Amino acid sequence: MKYILGIDSGGTKYLVRACTPEGGVVAEYVGPPAPHYRLEREEVIKRVNANIDACLAKFGGSRKECVYLVCGTTGLDTDRDQQAVDDIYKGLSGFVCPVLCVNDAQVAQFAVTGGVGAVVIAGTGSIAFGCNEKGQTARCGGWPPCIFGDEGSGS
Repeated sequence: MKYILGIDSGGTKYLVRACTPEGGVVAEYVGPPAPHYRLEREEVIKRVNANIDACLAKFGGSRKECVYLVCGTTGLDTDRDQQAVDDIYKGLSGFVCPVLCVNDAQVAQFAVTGGVGAVVIAGTGSIAFGCNEKGQTARCGGWPPCIFGDEGSGS
């Protein structure tokens, strides 16, 4: 069965959702967080694999049947962060599909606006992210609570 895997890798939870290419939800799993900025790389990979495998087990999915993997994650703030997260997800064993890793605020902004507009999030962390008609983006905030604090957030 062909499916798309969407991941919301937040600081307090890790949501994995498998959907058909048409958008129907096949399975969902919520597991322990896997923040690349707080855990050793090996532990992040271990948690990512466990969370993905738990979701796939719910419908008997195999990694080779995945046609696209998208991960929205906290702590994707620098080129170095992008490289670290890309290395983790693009290096996952068994996946042969395209992989896209972006800041979780970008995923939320697209879900709310369809592409053009802005979103302000005050959850476990706080961030504002927007995109204009030219595809230019801007953001403010989003520092992980373990670095500079979590002012304005739900915590």
